[in-house]
Amino acid sequence: MIFMSEFPQNPVCIPASQFLRDNPPQTRAITEMTMSFSDLDNMNQCLKALQESDERLLSVSDSEAKYDWRNITVKGRLICFGVQLVRRVFLS
Repeated sequence: MIFMSEFPQNPVCIPASQFLRDNPPQTRAITEMTMSFSDLDNMNQCLKALQESDERLLSVSDSEAKYDWRNITVKGRLICFGVQLVRRVFLS
């Protein structure tokens, strides 16, 4: 797990499930998000939740995956990440 001891001035990129799969499913849609934090504790709680969720997603086989996290980037008080939707069920 990656935790921040201070708000980083330079971007910190955390690879996520989309780029960690051996045979990633075809992308159907992408949603990008940016979250802003006023304190480091809340930022670290969010990072922990994203990383734990990503570990759970990677436990699903490539062929059964419905979505994956895209890389997580932390800079200053912001966390930016995306969701890659890979099954049509989410697009109906």
